[in-house]
Amino acid sequence: MKVISYSIMQRLEKQHWWFRVRHELIIQLFRKYFSRRTDLKILDIGCGMGSVSALLSRWGTVYSVDPSAEAIKFCRQKGLQHLYQNTAESLPFNDGFFDVVIALDVLEHVKDDQQAVDEISRVLKPQGVFICFVPAFMFLWSEQDEILMHYRRYNRSSLSSLFTDDWKYLKTSYFNFFLFPFIFSVRLLKKLLRLKQKKDEVEQISFLNPLFYWIFKREIFFLSRWRFPFGVSLLAVYKKN
Repeated sequence: MKVISYSIMQRLEKQHWWFRVRHELIIQLFRKYFSRRTDLKILDIGCGMGSVSALLSRWGTVYSVDPSAEAIKFCRQKGLQHLYQNTAESLPFNDGFFDVVIALDVLEHVKDDQQAVDEISRVLKPQGVFICFVPAFMFLWSEQDEILMHYRRYNRSSLSSLFTDDWKYLKTSYFNFFLFPFIFSVRLLKKLLRLKQKKDEVEQISFLNPLFYWIFKREIFFLSRWRFPFGVSLLAVYKKN
């Protein structure tokens, strides 16, 4: 991710509909799978400005990793500890150290995503849990992906292919389902009209922000009960056997 995006997201993460619902979704997943645990060792890969690391500290000790020195600086300003400037493919931890690893919109930034998943497996304890969010469907590829330096978008099959028999999936589902028709239409129109995108979409908070937040937040209720057949993003929860 470009360094300038961190300073932008630092300003917008409390306002933008995408970040707000994303935070609420990860909290819901932790409440579902870890209930009242407060003793977990949690690894947040691609921690960015540290907002998710801060949220998850109620469940235990959080270790935050990001390849960007700028991101680590923002985390330090939040008072976070256990900060490491490393990549997902090379984690500075002993085997079987963590109860939980999260990678929220990270694997698409990693050139060798299989190596990243293997490294995550290495640092997870037996029965440890891995939670990831990734962007979905290559037909949604746009200049936004290029601005954010993505290597790929995923579908359920391509993501699951990264996990061997050493893993058991607990949940997979697409999300950002209700806004999918709108987002797909906008990206298709941009391609047809050859409109150039000059900056990250997260900078563009418009008058629709409250509406998008309300629509997107409704999905949290449904995600706890079933899985969506498609969406702009994909989530997966895996347990290491």
